[in-house]
Amino acid sequence: MSTLNTLNLSAPNASEAAPLSAYQPQQPEKPKKASLALVLSLIMPGTGQIYAGRETAGAVTLAFFWLGVLLCGALLSQPGSAIGGTGLLMAASLYIFAFLDAYFSTLEYNAGIASFMIGGNPRIAGILNFLTNGFGYFYLGERAKGVWMFVGLGVVGHGILGHYFGNSTAFLLGWVGLQSLLAFDAYRLARRQLIASFPEFEGHSWKAAGQLPPVLPVALAIVLVLPLVGLLLLGSFVKGGSGIRGGTTVVVPQGVEYVNAAYGLKMTMPPGWTADLKQGEIHGQSAEGNCRVLLLRETSLLSPERYQRNVDAQVSRKEAFSVYDHRHAALDGRRAAAMTIGVGPSVTEQMITARTGLTLYSLIEVGRDDAEGCPAELKGIEGSLQFAR
Repeated sequence: MSTLNTLNLSAPNASEAAPLSAYQPQQPEKPKKASLALVLSLIMPGTGQIYAGRETAGAVTLAFFWLGVLLCGALLSQPGSAIGGTGLLMAASLYIFAFLDAYFSTLEYNAGIASFMIGGNPRIAGILNFLTNGFGYFYLGERAKGVWMFVGLGVVGHGILGHYFGNSTAFLLGWVGLQSLLAFDAYRLARRQLIASFPEFEGHSWKAAGQLPPVLPVALAIVLVLPLVGLLLLGSFVKGGSGIRGGTTVVVPQGVEYVNAAYGLKMTMPPGWTADLKQGEIHGQSAEGNCRVLLLRETSLLSPERYQRNVDAQVSRKEAFSVYDHRHAALDGRRAAAMTIGVGPSVTEQMITARTGLTLYSLIEVGRDDAEGCPAELKGIEGSLQFAR
């Protein structure tokens, strides 16, 4: 299996003695179980490291893991919260780090080599650089590099990425990518320093009789990382797939036409109407203001019927709003769900929802009951709507 060349070195806690001047491993009389350390950290991050004899490292990991969990609470009240996202990333990273570190720390304890890695542990350097902008270099004594990276990544991460992507999932993906490269560089540097001091480590094998094979905790870490990356990508896709952006409005003989080639979207308002794009929604209104339309676009796995039932549940709780019926309809030749909503004594809304791929389009038609030409105009707008995807 792997050697100390493959992310498998550990840092002792602060109470351990200084590094030995020569390579003289002192194996304990009673070895510990690496599998038990792994399970303990899977149940509660930090406890496996404490079991492996690294009390300080375990306590620090446990404290910052729960700090990350507490910060995640911000996502409940504000789904797009940057603080909540930071907490989620911290908690997930430390959870994976904790069980890997506990497992390999136990093997290092059994081999009697933990003392040789004080102040130069590749795993510690890597996680510090991943969660910060270069603190792993300070840990390794590379202060100048740490300062340059701290300042440089602050400019790149929060300057360039923030300028082009804002507080979005794309920004988070870019930031995670930069921090991963930084973590790898810190690990590489720590390993090089360690082998320069103790060349014997280069040929060290992790295979130990009676112990859990190293491939299992490493594979588990990969299995946990992939869904996290997938969630980030899915979040980016969902966020990018909802709402309407761009497009043009032109005057045509039939009235006012909105065209968006990116979505294959086209909709024509009658003469005298206005059409505007506001906050990712198309708003159309007659000159008198007694007829209006609203077009929504949302990425969702729900069926049109289930989506409208959810809207019904929200609308029914509002004062002066009432839902009259649910029925089948069609929109741009596609099967759709429709419902009629009453707003007070004189305004009626009709909502028609259809699916194309993973996207739902909802056309909301609003008209005053005393507006004579309104039903025909709304029907014409409905008939003009086209969307390719």
